[in-house]
Amino acid sequence: QPAHPHAHPHPSPQAMRPLVGAARVYDVPLRDSGALMDNTHEWCAEGVTPHIAELQGLESGTFDWFMEKVKQGDAFQISDVSALPPEAESERTILESQGIRSLLIMPIGTVVHQTGFVGFDNVREAAEWQAEDIDLLRVVSQLMGDALERQRSYQALEQSVQYQQAILEGEKRYRRLMESLPAIVYRYSHRKGASYWSPQVEYILGFSQQD
Repeated sequence: QPAHPHAHPHPSPQAMRPLVGAARVYDVPLRDSGALMDNTHEWCAEGVTPHIAELQGLESGTFDWFMEKVKQGDAFQISDVSALPPEAESERTILESQGIRSLLIMPIGTVVHQTGFVGFDNVREAAEWQAEDIDLLRVVSQLMGDALERQRSYQALEQSVQYQQAILEGEKRYRRLMESLPAIVYRYSHRKGASYWSPQVEYILGFSQQD
């Protein structure tokens, strides 16, 4: 699959797949305030079946057990899918349908604002993942979360500047409109008095705006 338009600022999921010995890796962002999730990108080892097509628009609420772990913001593993507890029946069903025996999950974002997760699948055997693999994902998850938080802060600042510019432009359009009317337009309040007179005041009444 092609790279995501918002490329990860640190090792990509594709590059990390062989590092942790996964047969399949996928990027799953959350949308609609976390209510839905989509498998947007998937990379598979040779001979491993992709499942990206059927993993679209999944309701997060269907997988409460799994999502609670994701929301904690820490990388975690499921060492044996078949041994998942009864409350994770929905998770076991969908994972086994993809031939997943064990998996590692790397949440993306922060504890306050989770944006999704990256999954690393073992389809050959149910096995414990190496501690160093989990540690690697924890570090990368934190780095990616920090980068996303900075990006959100920048976007919020950018939107604020654009909002202020829109207000100023709206004020300019308002003044141009008022100045084109063949009547006196003014703004008045009991506390401040008159704060604006249109230029027509001079033409109609004979005294300037300053007067």
